[in-house]
This record gives sequence, structure tokens and C-alpha cells, in this order.
Amino acid sequence: MARASNLWHGIRKVWPIMSLGMRMSIKDGRDTSFWTDRWVDLGEMLIDHALDASSPPNPTLPVAQFTTPDGEWNIPHLRSHQLEELVLQVMGVQTPKEGYDADIPIWGSERDERFRVKSAYQLLTEGEEAHNTFDWRSIWRWRGPARITHFLWLAARERLLTNGERNRRHLSTTNICPQCKAAPETILDVLRDCEFSRLPWMQFIQPSGHQRFFRSHLQDWIIHHVRQEKTSLDFGIFCWSLWQIRNDRVFAGKITTTAAFI
Repeated sequence: MARASNLWHGIRKVWPIMSLGMRMSIKDGRDTSFWTDRWVDLGEMLIDHALDASSPPNPTLPVAQFTTPDGEWNIPHLRSHQLEELVLQVMGVQTPKEGYDADIPIWGSERDERFRVKSAYQLLTEGEEAHNTFDWRSIWRWRGPARITHFLWLAARERLLTNGERNRRHLSTTNICPQCKAAPETILDVLRDCEFSRLPWMQFIQPSGHQRFFRSHLQDWIIHHVRQEKTSLDFGIFCWSLWQIRNDRVFAGKITTTAAFI
């Protein structure tokens, strides 16, 4: 009995952290709160990212109520409440269907949704020695709008739904960049390497720094530049603007040039 009590005590101690690795798998969408349950790949409650704090969303609404009569996500309704990058996270989830099984909890820290001790350990030690390759705290210390901070964190953690990622999830028939149409679309392609993205950066970065700027890996690139005291704010805003221009083109058919913010 004492051993069982110790085990339960240990579970209770780590549960607040372990629960961050779990999310709901949407089936009929009736038993999952859209705002207060974790169910998107981001692994956070969407209510924490609601735009209009003066008119908080109804936390009792289930996921099923955010679809159209045709069974698709109600995009205008979503955009009236939350940030653009979270709309894309929602769109990456299969829409709930009437008649499907009830929603179920899954282990969201693995792509195949299976619990593994290794990923649980990494979650528990995140921010400590086992997860100290990059200083993730630098992103949260970035002094800019909160919505861009969340965007930079998503980008650094490779959570943005580019065409490459959408194609991998069978949400798109192509992985090609919708802007240059020359290569698979990755996060670095959108934010830096696509010919449509390089132009504003060439105006922003000193010629002597071009080689390092355009050769860094994604996490190194973001972490390094959000830590630069004089240019970090411009860097974050540039990245956010490039992502918005890309989304306007893909989801609204709106052609906006990068000259708008050079």
C-alpha cells in the first residue's frame, strides 16, 4: 500500500508537465473543448491565444461547433477569434464528423501518437541539460508583440504548416513553394531562402553578414537573431510579415509584394 502511495505521489508530482505531452484526438468533436483542451499540434490551449481579451470566448464550446454544415472548418469564425498561425494549426487537424467515435486522449509528443519513455523524459527535462542545445528562452524574452513571439517559437520548433508539412500529412497535393514554385516549401524557404524572401533580407543585412545569415540552420538562425539587441525586433517583424504574405497568397489569393515592408 505504501509503495502504491509513493507511485501515485510520483505521478501527481510530474503530471502537470506530462500532461503537456498529451492532447485530444478529434473524432466526433463533441467531448473536446475548442478553447480549454489541448488538441492541436501546438499542444497548448487555444484560449491562451485569443485575440480579444475584453470578450473572452465561451470555454464550453466543443470542437464540433467550429465547422460548417459541409463538414469543413469554419475559417471566418476561427479568424474572428485567434491568431493566424493557430488557424493554420486548426486546419491541420481532420474536421470532426458526426457519427464518428468519441474523442480520445493521445500522446502528442510522438508523430505516431504512441507513448515512449524517451519522449516523456525529454519533455520532463526540457529546458535542462538534456534539452539545452538551443536557448529557447531567448525567444520568450524577445521584446515584441506576443503574437509574433508565439510565431517565432512555432517556427523554431518546426511547427508551421508549410506546403512541405501539409503534403507530408496528406493535406496538400504538392509540397512545392507556392511563391517561387521552384522547390519544396520549408520554414526556411518561406522565411529566408525563397527568392521572394531573400530580397528584403538583402536590404536589411549588411553585405559582410550575408554568408552567415543565409547558411545558418533554422534554430541557430532564429535564436541568434532574436538575441541581437539592436536588430531583434526588426528580425521578428520581418519573419512574421513574410509568413503573412505567404498566407495571403495561399489562402486568400492575395498577391502582396515584399516591397510593402522593405
